[in-house]
Amino acid sequence: MRRITLVAAMLMIAGLFMIAAGCSNREEMVSPTGLDQEALTKAKPNPDPGPDPDALPMNLSFPVIWAYPPSDTLLAPYIFKSLNLAKIYTNTSYPYADPTIVEYLQENGPWYPQPPYANENTWVADYLVSDATHQIQFVDWGNPMENISPRVGQRFPVEVALFEKVAEFDTTIGAIVGTTMEAFTMACLEYSATRDELFGTNGVTYASCFATVLTSEFKVTVRPPDTWLEYEIRLDPAVGPSGKMNFASANGGWIPAQSGWHRITLTINDPNIDLTGAVVENDEHFDMLTGVQLEELSDHVKELSGVFYNTTYIDVYVLPAGGGR
Repeated sequence: MRRITLVAAMLMIAGLFMIAAGCSNREEMVSPTGLDQEALTKAKPNPDPGPDPDALPMNLSFPVIWAYPPSDTLLAPYIFKSLNLAKIYTNTSYPYADPTIVEYLQENGPWYPQPPYANENTWVADYLVSDATHQIQFVDWGNPMENISPRVGQRFPVEVALFEKVAEFDTTIGAIVGTTMEAFTMACLEYSATRDELFGTNGVTYASCFATVLTSEFKVTVRPPDTWLEYEIRLDPAVGPSGKMNFASANGGWIPAQSGWHRITLTINDPNIDLTGAVVENDEHFDMLTGVQLEELSDHVKELSGVFYNTTYIDVYVLPAGGGR
């Protein structure tokens, strides 16, 4: 098993490198260069995405820590790979991309797409299997935090990620304290926020101060309106198109049966994962290079989400099948 690369010194690469230009608004990493995230939202319609039976395992682009005990079945498809950047993305028109994103892609290429577009391209970010206690810094609930509303009868991808801060920039000594983990620069090359979205890397790596934390000891439930009864929905640890591993909807997503407010709750049953002091936040609000929080979640989203003991939740409004509220 590949061991993580330990990077203890600060890589002050201001303006020198890259960044993770996002695609689906939710899977992207924060861009240290301050790339305008609003430019990433332009997309073609995709009202009811389902699972892609032809999809191959994506390459792991962002660091992950697996709380002990590990799951070989879940981890093996992502970590037993070597670096092989063979197929270059050649469609430099970058369909459905904002002009500022096109300029970024052209200036920072060449880009090597994820499978299944380019099955010969393989890479793997740092990973770690650990039986230590992992203190979660923040929880990112994905789509609902971007005001993306589910609709009755349509699949809604539920995703949630737990982030541990593994290092941070200490202003008193002017250096990184802790152990960073290697991540790959990623960008969206095609069809933002659709089932057909395509990410790739330019092969540039950076030292991340954060990693996502995964476990197989969890459950996710939904509480519909006007009841205290909950039902369970299936999420699996998986790597998404951008290369970040999180808890993601199986079978294409949750299909709500009624409109109104629903509470989605993630319960962690792994004693090695500690949510004490964690908050719900957006990963775009953090500089992955320094661990510094750049902005806070809006008050509106804060009111709809929270962390309580070993659980985290978010309230979402399901639109009627015909639209409107």
